[in-house]
Amino acid sequence: LTRSLLSSRIRVEAFNLAFAELRKLLPTLPPDKKLSKIEILRLAICYISYLNHVLDVPGTLPHLCPRGFSLPVLPTETPSTPFFDENVPFPLFIYHF
Repeated sequence: LTRSLLSSRIRVEAFNLAFAELRKLLPTLPPDKKLSKIEILRLAICYISYLNHVLDVPGTLPHLCPRGFSLPVLPTETPSTPFFDENVPFPLFIYHF
């Protein structure tokens, strides 16, 4: 392998490992759901926004992502469904894939 090609492969591998580590930090249902890189980034942005809101306004559970970001949301989620629980952290019932 050429030095340039080897260097490129190392960068790509580091990039993929970084996404894998970020993915581990994002709660979803099911937990092992495969996400694209763009889905990982969007969910991370939403999750960070959620965590910031929790710190800014304790005792409330925001249910929205920042404008311009959307992931699959189940509009039929209700308190009677098994995935809805106001005490469960945000993405676990908002982002059920």
